[in-house]
Amino acid sequence: MQELTGVFVIGDTLHEARSLGEIFTRSAGFVVAGFGTVSSVAEFDPGHPDVVVVKTVDSRAALHLEPSLRRLRLPILWLGPSNQSREQHTHQQDSVLPTDATPSQIRAAAAALAAGLHVGPLSNGRPQTEDEFEFALLDPLTDREIEVLNLVAEGFSNPEIAKRLGVSRNTVKFHVSSIIGKLGATSRTEAVTLGLKRGLIII
Repeated sequence: MQELTGVFVIGDTLHEARSLGEIFTRSAGFVVAGFGTVSSVAEFDPGHPDVVVVKTVDSRAALHLEPSLRRLRLPILWLGPSNQSREQHTHQQDSVLPTDATPSQIRAAAAALAAGLHVGPLSNGRPQTEDEFEFALLDPLTDREIEVLNLVAEGFSNPEIAKRLGVSRNTVKFHVSSIIGKLGATSRTEAVTLGLKRGLIII
């Protein structure tokens, strides 16, 4: 059975949070644990998600929100104006993407955070410039991702792939989410189909 990444989604309004949540509900590998708003998040019980995703254009609201979120001891993916986010949200557990990030980038960043990896604009202890910032999904599949994709095509589950490659389940989960995002797929099955069409899978 495929392991799901739990996401708690927060927006400036509940409508915006639900809209953002559709990025995850329409994609295999994720489950939305709940929704909240920037102004009333303290009233919500997020349950036990793997990552919190926040989209807000209000920098002051974000500053007031952060202490409440930090108490949850969960990684946070911030979606907001890049200059605001990079100056204010640089906690080691956090990652930052601009508001115009693509659904694939958002999904892969959330999966990376859930797997304990860092995705964001910090490089060598300093924020990257706009020109330097480039999300990994713009790259082709790595050799490891191609290896994982081929194992998925053979029908192996995430735990089986982890055992076969000698890595953690979270690492495999991140690789699978990254593969799905890079290929523009919505599921493992579609990723395999696209991989076959592009000659990435050895038959």
